[in-house]
Amino acid sequence: MLDSFFNWFRPNPKFQPGQLVAIPADDIHKNTRYMLIENRRWMEPTNEMKKQWGYDGFVLEIRPGVGLVCTSGGYGYLERNFLWVRGLEY
Repeated sequence: MLDSFFNWFRPNPKFQPGQLVAIPADDIHKNTRYMLIENRRWMEPTNEMKKQWGYDGFVLEIRPGVGLVCTSGGYGYLERNFLWVRGLEY
């Protein structure tokens, strides 16, 4: 019962399982990547003090001349690393 009381203070997640989100390009990955969210969980990330929503799923990339490629499985990506994909309705 105590656990459900503390869940009441948890913020609502921005993204849902089954949703496609963009992961902006960075120094390591020069192209925008995408994640198809499979699972979300309330977690305390490494080197972080507060719990946050973490997402797991498939990381996809669009490669010229090849098309859509699954580059890896994403594990524990934080909500702040994602952008909405415009033009998709959920």
